[in-house]
Amino acid sequence: MNSFTVSLIAVLACAVGVSALSCLPCHKVTCRKPMCKAGVTVIKGICGCCNVCSQQLYQKCGGLWGTDGRCDPKKSLVCVKRPICQSYTQRPADPIAIQQTTGVCMKKYHVVTVCRMCQSFGMVCPNVYMQMTGA
Repeated sequence: MNSFTVSLIAVLACAVGVSALSCLPCHKVTCRKPMCKAGVTVIKGICGCCNVCSQQLYQKCGGLWGTDGRCDPKKSLVCVKRPICQSYTQRPADPIAIQQTTGVCMKKYHVVTVCRMCQSFGMVCPNVYMQMTGA
């Protein structure tokens, strides 16, 4: 398949609102060995076939289908996405939209601290539970 065909398919998919990720079976995928910096945890990529370097503190994470990477689980990093705080009277944020947005890797205990601060101001943390559980 040439690059024009791939580009055309991508444009058409966007035009009709298609939003899907298609992964090949792992036995059909050729993986390259990730070149991670020292101390970076190697994790499975989006489709679960190839090893990739995990994202580190303050690096981008999440994104559409997780294309911006996953945070380093061995360093207790979680992907924090907006909104962190939300008022009780506000319409709840769309969990699918939050899940598909880009976030930033932060220490789990920092997120807990921010969530407690939200609660002290009478607000909730709509995406913290998802981030703590790795969803």
